[in-house]
Amino acid sequence: MRASGASILAATSVKTVLHLIGYAHICAAIVDVNLGGEDCSSVCAAVSRRSIPFMFYTGYSAAPSLTARAAAPAIAKPAASYTNVETVTRLVQPLVQA
Repeated sequence: MRASGASILAATSVKTVLHLIGYAHICAAIVDVNLGGEDCSSVCAAVSRRSIPFMFYTGYSAAPSLTARAAAPAIAKPAASYTNVETVTRLVQPLVQA
């Protein structure tokens, strides 16, 4: 992702993610279903409230968060980094064109 020119904020807990969402300028998010042993539902809700497009990058094929946010792209781990870059690019494309 960095090689593609993106700045990256990383977090390993829901608490940290929610803190980052509260103060950082975020154009798109990559969310794992299981974040530090916690379900990502509150993260999905927070990015949705701020109209931040997001995708899932996860090892889970079925989870309540995936079902509840079926419109969000989901990439299965492991995947080539270009797959994530292409997906994030599609997510932010409407923002770039605006």
